[in-house]
Amino acid sequence: MSKFTNWEADTEAKEIAEKLIEKYPQLFRHVDIAKVFFSRILSKKSAIPTKVKPVSYPASIFCPNVYFVDVYDDCWGTLEPAQRNLAIAQALCSMHVSGFEESATGYAKIVKPDVVTYLNVTCMAGNIPNWLNNASSCDPLA
Repeated sequence: MSKFTNWEADTEAKEIAEKLIEKYPQLFRHVDIAKVFFSRILSKKSAIPTKVKPVSYPASIFCPNVYFVDVYDDCWGTLEPAQRNLAIAQALCSMHVSGFEESATGYAKIVKPDVVTYLNVTCMAGNIPNWLNNASSCDPLA
């Protein structure tokens, strides 16, 4: 298997995440942004703009990050700024509340989408449930 090299660090998504954590501390206070790595995937196609992956053993021994957030460039490029902000909010919602606590059972766990997660993101979108396909959704950072 050849090494995957068609990616770059994504500062735009990280900046959006920092702003969301600052604006919505009640939802994202558990997220330690210093332990999340955002990468822009340049060559793979995806129908969704982001994907959250936990850093698991044995890679976690050498890597200070707990989560990777892959941002797929082909899908990301088609989104409006409000939709990009919502995509990052959805990614942050999928990180477990105790996901950054090394002694917790929820360490590096992914929260499966549920009603609470869905409602949190939908509320941030101005009660537009299909925010990914609807460019008129509200911007959670506005």
